[in-house]
Amino acid sequence: MVQNVLRLVLLHKTSNTLNSIMRLEELTEPANRKEIEAALDPFINFINSGDPKTRKDIAKMLQNTLEQFGVAEVGIQTSKNVEPGDMNMNAAYDPVDDEEGLEPFYLELIFSKQDKTIAFSPEGVENIKNRIVDALEHEIIHMQQYRSRNFVRQRDYKTKAKEPDLVRAKKYLGNDDEIEAFAKNISTELDRAVGKEKAIDMLRNVSSSAGLKDELGYLLSPNLLGYMAMWGFDTKHPVIKKLLKKVYSYLQNA
Repeated sequence: MVQNVLRLVLLHKTSNTLNSIMRLEELTEPANRKEIEAALDPFINFINSGDPKTRKDIAKMLQNTLEQFGVAEVGIQTSKNVEPGDMNMNAAYDPVDDEEGLEPFYLELIFSKQDKTIAFSPEGVENIKNRIVDALEHEIIHMQQYRSRNFVRQRDYKTKAKEPDLVRAKKYLGNDDEIEAFAKNISTELDRAVGKEKAIDMLRNVSSSAGLKDELGYLLSPNLLGYMAMWGFDTKHPVIKKLLKKVYSYLQNA
């Protein structure tokens, strides 16, 4: 159940509309974002002070803040792929721990190898807040999925891909549980970027709109572009059809 933001950028000339598939889907109830955001306030104030913080102190403060939501551990990693002054993250849900009554969520903060301490800009703090809430919301959906079926594992998605990395990626992203959780993330990304009505309009021409960026050059929805690229921008593919139906339904329910 490891979550990571997709950053695939491929080009394809296919275009299509969603008019034939825009109907409400049965959805797993997402987490209460406002509740998570309110609980995050002490952590946000901590990293928004302007003073440099150590990686260890950031992780410890985040774990203390999110413990009430079942976060068992916040780990630390470094990577050359993270820009100095930035922070990425992975999140995971463990259904075995959950079934045994243990705290089931795990976060991993990824820093630049150059950063022994880090002071975030106000813009960076807001971005980090959104990432944390998005990640936890994704994993809470997985928890609700497993609990609703008495912790039975979802069947794997079968792919005809041959290249090992592509097989792993498609098996992961094509899984029904991941489609639903990423659909919630995508709906949130689009709603946050352009608002509900414009987001729904984007879905009507998703092959061309999936790669749109904001005025700062950031993708409106990295996860949407990642899914579209993974399946060749084919809006008729079963995975993409299922994803877009759920994105639409989450937007309608927003």
